[in-house]
Amino acid sequence: MEIKKSMTFTTECVDMTSSALGVCKVESFPVFVSNMLVGEQGDVLILKKLSKYGFGKLVNLTKSSSHRQEPRCPLFLKCGGCQTMHLSGAHQLEFKRNQVSNDLKRNGNLEVEVSPVIGMDHPYFYRNKVMIPVSFDPFEAGFYRVNSHSIVDMDTCFIQHPLLNTIYQSVKEFIKEHQETSVQTIVLRIGQNTQEVMVTLAINQLGLKHEEQFVKVMSESFPEIKSMWLNLHDQPSNTVLSRNSRLIYGSKTITERLHDLKFSISLNSFFQVNTTQTEILYETAIRLASLNHEDTVLDLYCGVGTIALFLSRFVKRVIGVDIVESAIEDATKNAALNGIDTVEFVCQDATEYIKSLKDSHEVIDAVFVDPPRKGLSQQGIEDLLLLKAKQIVYISCNPQTLGRDLKHLSTEYTIDVVQPVDLFPWTSHVETVVLMSRVDK
Repeated sequence: MEIKKSMTFTTECVDMTSSALGVCKVESFPVFVSNMLVGEQGDVLILKKLSKYGFGKLVNLTKSSSHRQEPRCPLFLKCGGCQTMHLSGAHQLEFKRNQVSNDLKRNGNLEVEVSPVIGMDHPYFYRNKVMIPVSFDPFEAGFYRVNSHSIVDMDTCFIQHPLLNTIYQSVKEFIKEHQETSVQTIVLRIGQNTQEVMVTLAINQLGLKHEEQFVKVMSESFPEIKSMWLNLHDQPSNTVLSRNSRLIYGSKTITERLHDLKFSISLNSFFQVNTTQTEILYETAIRLASLNHEDTVLDLYCGVGTIALFLSRFVKRVIGVDIVESAIEDATKNAALNGIDTVEFVCQDATEYIKSLKDSHEVIDAVFVDPPRKGLSQQGIEDLLLLKAKQIVYISCNPQTLGRDLKHLSTEYTIDVVQPVDLFPWTSHVETVVLMSRVDK
């Protein structure tokens, strides 16, 4: 039988993809279906058929998994923000462990033991940063549907910090009531341990008509708001925030604490979205490395210096390197803010810096790398191999690129520990710490 769009089949879910889609077989033809768990059976409507696979929609669940739970958020099946809210907490962690293991096999041909995922004790209302798109005619604010630019109108997000939910509702109501049609995106950040909030409105060239009133209403309603910005999009762009920003209230930064360290966070600073689990992530990475007070550590792509400053308490010296000038400026300020003088931050291309290190014959005992989702470049891998550090600690937010990179690094390093940490509960994403040791030759 030829499988076509709009046909309905009774089928069973036999696997799950890394993005938490159920894998069903319709007469041996694979169909990816959201909201289906392994072992479940149901009637699936074919939404799209390609040459080698298709996409379907569950229209009737006839056999349910014991791992299924009722999603806490009523928008779960509409909104694309979460992917695993129908999967119970313990089995969500097992799903993520399998995801890491499978991606290391598939992308790196690596058969390695993956430790159980370190979960979050209270895995709701954790996000300290959120970007919420806005549209008009009709007015809507919320996250996009999966694979769509259609907004699912939202008032409360169950993985967003409670105070950000409250402030968001007030901002949303102001935009709607005053018909601020220039607003494209609402961007909110909070220091979870300081309760300091930054509010940013990404707008088009029409500007904010009631700017003074907006500042007055928000600042008087929420004393936690310490910083407000307008970010102007005057050129076509796929990015949410442009480089054209104007401070309209308060300070340029907010402050966050990780343990006893303070961090100044600016508008464009990268900071992990889950403060609680970030502390656990960094503690885990440092514990695995077994560092001592005689070690010199290199933190590549160091950003605003969070890992480097964490490391400084355990080693003799830390060098943080990043090519982004604003990140190094923030990192230097953060070192001064904490009175730490054993960390040096360098604004330079990593390749050039490592070449200068080799020329100076300085010994690096361990390297920490925390690249973006695309992973390391080929040059970045060559840089690490050239450095010949005793240990590499690789922190990754993408198991697929992690597997690819570990395959190349494992030519000269053994993979000692693979430890996932759940920084993104109820989504398909997972953070992973990998400890590697140099092979003596």
